[in-house]
Amino acid sequence: IDIDSEGNIWAGISNASPNFPHITENAIQTTTTASMSPALIKISADGTTLLYGTFLSDGVSTSAGPTTVRVDKKDNVYFLCHASKNKIPVTNGVFQPKVAGKIDFVIAKFDSNGSLIFCSFLGGPGNEEVETHSLEVDTAGNAIVAAYTSASGYPIVGNVVQTTFGGMIDGVLTKISSDGS
Repeated sequence: IDIDSEGNIWAGISNASPNFPHITENAIQTTTTASMSPALIKISADGTTLLYGTFLSDGVSTSAGPTTVRVDKKDNVYFLCHASKNKIPVTNGVFQPKVAGKIDFVIAKFDSNGSLIFCSFLGGPGNEEVETHSLEVDTAGNAIVAAYTSASGYPIVGNVVQTTFGGMIDGVLTKISSDGS
């Protein structure tokens, strides 16, 4: 979970069922075909009102897993989860518009009302795994993902410490621009 500047609570749900009752009419995904899917909700500061709720699902239960939510200084919300199929509402101009492997990260940015700013895949040909603490946002609004991958081919850009896959599971650290490009 994370808290915005008004004290509202944003929470990532790892395994919401298709009949999860907290999806709002303005959701980017109002339904899912998977038995368990990632979801994002916003609850009022006093805890009495559901302000926003959406699935962010590819319709495949095997891609459900831990989620991470962070709010930036402008009250934009970043949501990190998994997907294994190209059924996520990816936006134009993002750095990775298609799933590259078995299970990739999905990184999405929403404004304070739940409107989608960007949504992109992030990963290589293997499995990428996220934990509940795998996401941070810097002061410029760039998303930073710290997690791990199980195969070579993870996207690498620039002058980095390690350019090749080193073993069965490697840690990855990725910085994504605030516009998702």
